[in-house]
Amino acid sequence: MVDRESAFYKYLSEGQRGLVEESLVLLDEAKENKERNLVDYAYIVFPMAKAYEGFLKQIFVDRGFISSHQYNSDHFRIGKALSPNLVYHLRGKSVYFLVKQKHNDFLADKMWQMWKRGRNVIFHYFPHNYQAIDLPTAEQLVYDFIRVMEEIYVECK
Repeated sequence: MVDRESAFYKYLSEGQRGLVEESLVLLDEAKENKERNLVDYAYIVFPMAKAYEGFLKQIFVDRGFISSHQYNSDHFRIGKALSPNLVYHLRGKSVYFLVKQKHNDFLADKMWQMWKRGRNVIFHYFPHNYQAIDLPTAEQLVYDFIRVMEEIYVECK
């Protein structure tokens, strides 16, 4: 569950809070209607993943990892900036590298792993690797997003 009185929750924009609440409502509804037994419960995670993206962008601009121009740009990509595989290619523009420098490897890795596990796997479709998720996995991802965002907020503020 999310503590709606916490500094972390209050840090979220109104839109981000709305997305968090939407995931929680969708999760509750799915748990109440277990007889539906859908093939893929990724729809529950979508709003939370979008909230995570907005949250990361906000943390990145507030900490000086990205500029306000990048924050407002339609072209800035979190996955690219946060990828440990692109540190050398992006040089000083790698948010992964900047987080490691200012905070620690663990935090940068946590941001990236949550991005990969909770966003990339959920959003992308590969014919050879279609990753439908069941309800327990969707629930775990929703609460992992909340936990990771809270940890990032504490570490970065």
